[in-house]
Formats: sequence, C-alpha cells, structure tokens
Amino acid sequence: MPARYVLFFGDHELGTVEPSEVGFPNSAGKLTLAREAWEGPTGGRLREYFDYCLEADQIFLEEGEEPWQDFIAEREPDLAGVIDSEAWRLVKEDGTSEPITAPLFYLDGTLGWR
Repeated sequence: MPARYVLFFGDHELGTVEPSEVGFPNSAGKLTLAREAWEGPTGGRLREYFDYCLEADQIFLEEGEEPWQDFIAEREPDLAGVIDSEAWRLVKEDGTSEPITAPLFYLDGTLGWR
C-alpha cells in the first residue's frame, strides 16, 4: 500500500490521502486538504461537491437511509459532471497516476473511492 497519494481533479490539487483500505471495489483513506483546494473556478465547483458529500453523510447519520436517498436524488444531478468526471486521479509518491471514480468525502475526514 502506498504511504500517501495526492488527490487531483485534472491539474487541480485537492490534498493528500493516507490510505487505510485499498482494494476492490472500494478504497479509503484519510484526506488532508491542500490550502489551495478551493481556489479558482474549479476549486469552487469542487467545494460544492465536497459540501454536498458532507451534508449527505450528516443526513445519513442523523436521519437515516430514506432521507439520505431523497437528498441524493434531489441534489446529485446538479453535480453529475463533477461526480462522473474522468478528471479524478490519485498520484503516488513515485509520480504514477491512478484514475479513480466516485470519490466520496465524509465528515470524519475520510475519502472513499473506486
């Protein structure tokens, strides 16, 4: 397991990830956001997605699965371009890049991905 990854959306760096679980179909790790994560137009759109993920996690934890599904059904279509983008990738310490899909941000600072 790599010691650390750097999370990118295209050329936009979001932060570092210390992997805790790497496998099929899902992987996870602790995310430390870069100071510049939310800068510029790309950063602003990514911040919308980040906030959406945190709100979805909070709804799931506090209200349960049905309100969570309602929230996702209502809000996710507006963010589909970010969620489904092929621009998501993790870069290993040796510089190799690994594309990821469906990144999810959680209240406890975890990043989940496929």
